[in-house]
Amino acid sequence: MRRKKNKFILIIVLMLVSLLGLVGIQIYWISSVITERTIEFEENATRAIHQITHKLEEEEGEYLLSRFAGLKDFISPGKPRPTTSVPSPAATKPSASVRTFWRRPSPSR
Repeated sequence: MRRKKNKFILIIVLMLVSLLGLVGIQIYWISSVITERTIEFEENATRAIHQITHKLEEEEGEYLLSRFAGLKDFISPGKPRPTTSVPSPAATKPSASVRTFWRRPSPSR
């Protein structure tokens, strides 16, 4: 009888050890999956934030360019864009008729 009881206790202990081993493996597997998913989530969130930031920067640039274009039209409507070359002094002198028109008459003597 004693021997049957010892076998029964041995079987229970072995089952308990195997059950604890299975629970340990499951805990390890679940924690590793949670770690991997957390890393994957952080990478996806970072990638999404970078994409959104890039898109917002592009939209803000387009908005500012459109605002600047509207401001340019407001400041000088219908005027052609200035050239980068500097005009020569001869081109900036008024014509002779303009000079005589603006010249004061000489005092009569």
